[in-house]
Amino acid sequence: MVSHEEQFLARVFDSVADPLAIYDREFKILRVNQALENLFKFSAQQIIGKNCYDVFYNRPKVCDECHVD
Repeated sequence: MVSHEEQFLARVFDSVADPLAIYDREFKILRVNQALENLFKFSAQQIIGKNCYDVFYNRPKVCDECHVD
């Protein structure tokens, strides 16, 4: 069961107009908002758990110019 707080945070995250993604320490995608889905034309289910550098840049490893690292 999802708490009211989690539902609220999900609504806030999805209401942000700019594309957002949350990654873990291994650069796996944990969550994306609707704006990012619309920009890249894929659903969250298609990319959750995949590496950001593979999904967004078609690279086999972390980008040298990665601003997240």
